[in-house]
Amino acid sequence: MSDIHIGDYVSKDFIKNNFAKVGITHPDIIVYTGDFVRLVHNALPLADLDEVMQLAPKGKLQTLATLGNHDYGRAFKDSTAADSITTLLKSMILLF
Repeated sequence: MSDIHIGDYVSKDFIKNNFAKVGITHPDIIVYTGDFVRLVHNALPLADLDEVMQLAPKGKLQTLATLGNHDYGRAFKDSTAADSITTLLKSMILLF
């Protein structure tokens, strides 16, 4: 799964509905390939990402994730933003 872009670009309900559709297939492996967020007025929407990722499907055997360029904050150069997203995802047992 790729380019979730939580923020002002993609509706949280759209993502939640698609997570539900994927979840009912009970996949063996899920890979999240980055761009979890999109900045909103230069702010990182971590609370919204947390809300949505609580419903993220996980693979029966493995769930993996990697960051995309949007996950590195403003001008794609903010390692603090990337660290915050990584911490959130690791708390949900999504591995990098």
